[in-house]
Amino acid sequence: MKLLARTIVTSLIAATAMSLIPGKASANVAVVNFDDQPTGPPNYSEVPAPQTLVYAAATFTGGVVLGDASAFPAIAYATAPNVYATADFGNGLSQDLTITVDNAFATTEVSFALFNGETVTRSYEAQAFSGSTMVASQSLDIAGNGQSGYGLVDLLGPDITSVVISQVNNQGNWDFLLDTVAFNESIQTAVSSVPEPSNMLLIAASMGLMGVISRRRQRD
Repeated sequence: MKLLARTIVTSLIAATAMSLIPGKASANVAVVNFDDQPTGPPNYSEVPAPQTLVYAAATFTGGVVLGDASAFPAIAYATAPNVYATADFGNGLSQDLTITVDNAFATTEVSFALFNGETVTRSYEAQAFSGSTMVASQSLDIAGNGQSGYGLVDLLGPDITSVVISQVNNQGNWDFLLDTVAFNESIQTAVSSVPEPSNMLLIAASMGLMGVISRRRQRD
């Protein structure tokens, strides 16, 4: 009986631990924050050409890695040191940032933080595509970086294969940045480290059963 109880406790604890590990709930959950890349320079002019970044979930094109996230709002959605960015005064950078999802990575949600690098309010649009068909879009008006301007994008749609982010009516001037790109979960979920209530109940049940076994062993 004691062996059975200990086995149950071990199983409960193992299940709880697995449920608290980010990305374990789904094989296709991923977060890209660009911090695995070498720390980029703080200025666009110091990067000679656009940089293509390839990850298991997706490929990022059109921008460069900048290493000065501290210049942006100190929020949970921006992680130091790197962001992925584009601007009209960069070296051959695109006016769009494109996320191309890997064919093997089934995706129905893409979520990320978008920063306005300009000093005045700008309008942005993020569009998600399945092949050539747009399946989701989101428009944002974001204050200038002097006012800590950022927005959270959350695109949901069937079989997302790419996402394109652009500044609306840029008239040849643009400057914006991405960080903490989450696949198949919202960015709020991706950055949260607080266990879900169901996990907390599981932890409490496990600890309670451990206490019962301990008291029994003491009496024995």
